[in-house]
Order: sequence, then structure tokens, then C-alpha cells
Amino acid sequence: MWDAKTITVLAKNREGLVVDIEMHWGLIPATYTGFVESWEASTVNARLETVADLPSFQNAWTLKRRVIIPVETYVQKVSTGLNVFGGKPVAKKVAITRADGKPFGVAGIYDHAKTMDGPILSVASLTRHPGPRMAKVHDREPVVVDFENWRAWLDGSDEVDLSTPWADDAFELKPAR
Repeated sequence: MWDAKTITVLAKNREGLVVDIEMHWGLIPATYTGFVESWEASTVNARLETVADLPSFQNAWTLKRRVIIPVETYVQKVSTGLNVFGGKPVAKKVAITRADGKPFGVAGIYDHAKTMDGPILSVASLTRHPGPRMAKVHDREPVVVDFENWRAWLDGSDEVDLSTPWADDAFELKPAR
């Protein structure tokens, strides 16, 4: 979804206030003690179906280390040959936004590792199976959390619905460069 090495997320600080924090993009688990650049696992996304069971994500998930990743637009590579816009398949990437143009929040988890480079906070976004329209673009979609549920997610509530796909009319797709 993002090509940066760091991203800004919303998380709770020690006082329980929601603050912006810059984190390394791609979760590095607390158990990792090597150099950051030597971390080779692909941990930018965590599948909702397996996040609790995979060693890379288990600590962050169990401790409910949660973030919201604020997004205005994200660009997704389109699976080869998919016809997203009708007619000939022309788009190799699509820009995805909310239909109303407002920013949205993606659920994420973070961990704190004591690496050879020093302590680091790192993050992964949660993904799930997509709804019918998004499935024309990719076999996964980010777990979008409605604004009214951001605080509950950050507070560790298990009542936030994470499994229902984004409604087909809730987002717009446009060709991206």
C-alpha cells in the first residue's frame, strides 16, 4: 500500500492520549535483536485470519498494540489481466479513496524491538478478504475502521468489527501512475 520506510500512525501514548507517531513500515517483532536493514521478512501486512498465530505478529496482537494508519489515498497494484474499469484492462495500479473524499483509517498493530541499531517502533497494517468490487483489484483489502470506532480499536476493544469487507459503494477506484 505504501512505499515509504516510515509512516505516521495514530496510537495511544503512556498517558492514554492519542498522538501521531512515526514508525518503521513493516513490523519487526520484539524478539528480533539484529540490524533493522537485515530484517528480511515481509511484515508490512498482517492477515486478519492468521495475525494471532504467526510468531512475527503474535506479541503485538496479544498485547493489543494497536494503531490507526490515516489514509487519504492508497495505490494498489492490480492483478495481471484484471478488468477493473470495463473495456480492456489498462490500469496496472489503481488509486483507492473513500467515495466521499474524506480520509479513512486502516487498523494496524505495532511492536517495539531492541535492535542492534537501537530501539525501534514498527507497524503492520491488517488485511482481510475483500468485498466483490475490491476483489476485482486484489485478493486482499486493508481493514478499514470507521471513524467512530477508532478510539475503541486503540483502547483494545474486541467489539470492533474487523471482518466485514469495505462496502462496494464506500470507495472510488481511479487509474494510478
